[in-house]
Amino acid sequence: MQSIPVAPFTLVGATADPDGLIEPLVSRFRIVLHLDYYTHDELTEIVRQRCRALGWECEPELLGEIAQRAKATPRIAIRLLQSARRVQAAQGATALTVAHLQRACEIERISDLGLDNIQQKYLALLAGGPQRLNVLASMLGVSTKVLTKTVEPFLLRTGLVVKDDQGRRNMTEIGQDQGARALRLLSRKSY
Repeated sequence: MQSIPVAPFTLVGATADPDGLIEPLVSRFRIVLHLDYYTHDELTEIVRQRCRALGWECEPELLGEIAQRAKATPRIAIRLLQSARRVQAAQGATALTVAHLQRACEIERISDLGLDNIQQKYLALLAGGPQRLNVLASMLGVSTKVLTKTVEPFLLRTGLVVKDDQGRRNMTEIGQDQGARALRLLSRKSY
């Protein structure tokens, strides 16, 4: 065995799926941090900084509208900003507006709360009453893993959906309002 001398360095690893890390690996880390989601104000500032760095003019109201739809996640906020920018460019406008964001969200089927198309369909299915995970997965045409890893976390975290003792998914009162909106959005044909 041969060793190679290297200068002192710091290695930072990050994951959104800690279940994928085995315990012997995690136990060797010097520091293990569990970070919180971003606040509305923090996301607003991140979007403001990105616009400033890129030299993009925008309505002040746009920043908060993006933060509202970003699910407390900066990469989603930046993606929404870029989507609004594409609409702005297509329309030949000089500044980003809330109308550009709304059109981008309409095209991508994203709700005012940031729910994507499959999350809206999920809520629409729950509007008929509690459902088991495997039934929801079958009705949506996705695996149960997709639902538990990508669709449900935000819905559960924000209190739109809860699980009962039998593992059925139920909409909360807040979720029922979003479910009704989802049904209206899904029934419209704007494409």
